[in-house]
Amino acid sequence: MAAAAHRWGVLIGSIGGMEESPATIASPVFAVARVIFGVALGWAIWALSPSVTGEAEPWDSMTPYYSGSLFIVGLLSSLLGRSGFYWGPIGIYIGQAAFLSMANPQGGIIPAPIAVALFGTIQPLIGALLGSGFRYMLKARKK
Repeated sequence: MAAAAHRWGVLIGSIGGMEESPATIASPVFAVARVIFGVALGWAIWALSPSVTGEAEPWDSMTPYYSGSLFIVGLLSSLLGRSGFYWGPIGIYIGQAAFLSMANPQGGIIPAPIAVALFGTIQPLIGALLGSGFRYMLKARKK
């Protein structure tokens, strides 16, 4: 029973980014780099939307572009990092909200940060969580 509890604790801890040493977790460099990477990816989703979907806002298109790209960039943000899975999606959220705020400064029906929180955060979180689990499985397989 204790061994099973330990395995689950290791799995959950590793998905959250705790498989590294405490010095790596405490280092803000990795977290900041992942947030900046996420900001660039979140911004790119919105910047590329008119050329990919023909719509100014990606959630207006009748394609899976927005949901799919959010999932993929969330997955990428967790595969390329050494810290917790959540730093990439935080950056993706910031990048989307910043682009939407700058592209439409007078706002819409819902303010940009709230709209992005409602429609654009679950997919990158799921992608990042799966990417962290995949990274953990690869690391465990090497041992």
